[in-house]
This record gives sequence, C-alpha cells and structure tokens, in this order.
Amino acid sequence: MQIAERFRKLRKTLGYKQTDFGKFFSLSQDSISAIETGRNKPTIKVLQKLREDFDVNIEWLILGNGSMFSKDGFALNNEAASYIPILDNKSNAEYGKEHFDSPKTGIHLPISYRLIDGFAKEFVKALEIIDDSMQTYLNAGDFIVFVENYFPGTDGVYVINRGGNLIVKRIAYKTSGNIIISSDNPNYPPEEITSDKIDNICIIGKTVWKLQRT
Repeated sequence: MQIAERFRKLRKTLGYKQTDFGKFFSLSQDSISAIETGRNKPTIKVLQKLREDFDVNIEWLILGNGSMFSKDGFALNNEAASYIPILDNKSNAEYGKEHFDSPKTGIHLPISYRLIDGFAKEFVKALEIIDDSMQTYLNAGDFIVFVENYFPGTDGVYVINRGGNLIVKRIAYKTSGNIIISSDNPNYPPEEITSDKIDNICIIGKTVWKLQRT
C-alpha cells in the first residue's frame, strides 16, 4: 500500500468526503484527489495538521509502519480528537424537557476536538440521518453533530424532538417572533409556528457540524 492509498483509507476512516476533508487544510477537492491518486504528496503543513488534529501516526502514513493513529485510536483528550456519543433516533417523550434520558446506540463518533471547542463536551451529541427530508444538504447515512440546549436564536439546522422521535430540520426566525420549520427536500412542506406556540416545539439544540458519508 502506497502513501496515496493510505491517505485515502485515512480519509474514509474519518468519514469525510474529499471536499470536506480539504477544508481542514484549505485545499480543494482536486488537491485531495491528487494526493489520493499519487499525483501529489501531502505537504508538511498537511502532515502537521493530521498529527495535531487527528492524532495520525505520520510514520504509518508515509512508511506504513505501525497503526493509523499514534495511540491505537483517537486520543480521549483535547490533544487530538474526541469521541461523541451517537444517539438513537427515537427517544422518550420528555427528551430535552424535564429529563435528558438520551438513548444511545453504544457507538461513538470520533471528530477533531477543534470542531467543538468552546462547548461543554457532555452536551455535544451526534445523530445519524436516516431519511431524505434534508436532501441535498444531508443524506441518509450522514451524521450531524449538535449541542444540546444550544439555542442561539439564529437561523440554522436544529435537532427537534417530535412525538418521541429526533428529527433534523432547518429553522428560520422571523421578526414577528414566529419560526419557520422546513426541510431542504421540497417534497416536505414548511411549517410556520406562531410565537405563542413555540414553547410546544421541543428544540433540542443546534447543529454545529456535519459528516457526510463517503
């Protein structure tokens, strides 16, 4: 296995598409593709960020020696990456209100700690997308990372509990105090919630990152 193949294997293990992976290094998709096809080699800057942000074993990447990550997996501290619990898409009816009894899949999503820097780690959760309501922004198999109880009052993608199910929707705030809950897929009509009924909508928190399937 050559550097190009190991680089591609690393990206897929981390769960990124070429475009999103390139953003970490301020590189285009074509530049990432060039590394993965062997036309270019990763620069020193790329190698440094891989080591610092993802705890990648650079000796493995260059020579194939040892394991992919320098500590046999992601570091469980702020030196490299964090494990984020993946929640089940179904929850109890009081999720996010009186109790935070969040069913978990038992699986954790490894992400760079820099993506959640500034948020209390115990409130950061991940959710797998299982339907097409947010296509093309999100597709089945993608993951979103959100922060529980993070309600900045700004437009964006939020996690909502509806009837005991966790759903991901786009929320827009209007000057009237109303909110618009919508899907990116035009097959799902938007819904306007008046200001006097917003408390009936159980918004869990706002999405801060997405990980697209490869």
